[in-house]
Amino acid sequence: MSNRFNNVLCALPVFDAQATTRRLAGWRDDLLSLLASFQPEPFSRPAYQKLNICSSTQSYRSNTTLIVVAPYQSPDGVDRSDIHRKIIQTLRAEYRALQREANMPALNLRIVEAPRALDGEDCSAARALGQQVGAALVVWGRVCNAQVTTWILNLSQSDTVIILNETEHTRLAAPQAFTRYVAGDAQEMAMYASFSILGDAYSNAGEYSAAMCMLERAIAHGHTTASPESAAQTFFRLGWLYQTSRNSLAQAVAAYTRAIALNPNNPIAYYNRGIACAEQGDLARAIADYTRAIDLDPKYAVAYYNRALARCKQGDLVGAIADYDNVLLLDPGDARACASRGMARYSQGDLDGAVADFDRALALYPNIAIAYINRGIVRSLRGDRWGARADFECARAATRDPQLQEWLDAQISELR
Repeated sequence: MSNRFNNVLCALPVFDAQATTRRLAGWRDDLLSLLASFQPEPFSRPAYQKLNICSSTQSYRSNTTLIVVAPYQSPDGVDRSDIHRKIIQTLRAEYRALQREANMPALNLRIVEAPRALDGEDCSAARALGQQVGAALVVWGRVCNAQVTTWILNLSQSDTVIILNETEHTRLAAPQAFTRYVAGDAQEMAMYASFSILGDAYSNAGEYSAAMCMLERAIAHGHTTASPESAAQTFFRLGWLYQTSRNSLAQAVAAYTRAIALNPNNPIAYYNRGIACAEQGDLARAIADYTRAIDLDPKYAVAYYNRALARCKQGDLVGAIADYDNVLLLDPGDARACASRGMARYSQGDLDGAVADFDRALALYPNIAIAYINRGIVRSLRGDRWGARADFECARAATRDPQLQEWLDAQISELR
């Protein structure tokens, strides 16, 4: 049974067979087998934090991912460290090897050397160069006897700047440590940032398996030395990919958990982890995550909605209705919340409240088949056969599911 099918079950009313005729008591079981394709889906999809992608305005095509690595600045103007060339060589070789190993499609990737060193302290020169050529990433640095520094400007992520500043791993203080820095730390951070933006490029192209490979490689390179904010964002994007493209819920939960540990103030990470937990059947943890998301963002309407669904599935109809109330306070035009609250009220035995909600939902969005069906059931329970038939006919016109259409045809025929 699919996760989507299970999600439908939690929003359907619970019928009391003793309070209805035998035919009405059987409707629920019939509906459960037919509504796997019910739309809109009760559980909303996991949210994705969109990145502030810079637009390519100059010499390269918009579908090119460009990484620029500049020579390191030195006091005499001559770069003798060759760090930038080692970064370029390592990145090219590792990308090609990973592409072959994972059998992934090739990106239109360019890794180029800047014509000159950039001023280390002022990021404006690197930003101007990146914007001029449409680069996603610019790497530059400065090396002298007392200090070596690497700057990485990620133009695809709201101009994020990573600074790797070393005073011990220098030629003067520790020549061997300096060599390790050139071959290790500087390259690791450049690899982390580069594979992170390559993951985004593959994701934007719809190549989600390749995107996951890139982000996994980015994490392997630099999540321990990257800033907590940057690493949290990488884990979040990886969790989203696990959840939406692979449906690997356990991996998604683990990735979101790492993201939350690094940045515990991101409500979207809690919300997405809540969806994954709910789809795994862990409703208590899902409710806890939705609650934390709401604590961080009290206007997070969809978190209230999903918590209501989870509470319905647990049998907490009072809590669910309170959550639907909050959704409708934040968005009075949410027809889905109206219909779902109507289902919860029906399950409480509040038929008047249920019909009022179904009426409101249908006034907002006249094509909600499930609202017509449930209102038709209530009308049938009250002996209003003509009203029930009218609702079933409207539901028949609103759905494209052939099995549901067949079921509705049978009910309409019986009510004639």
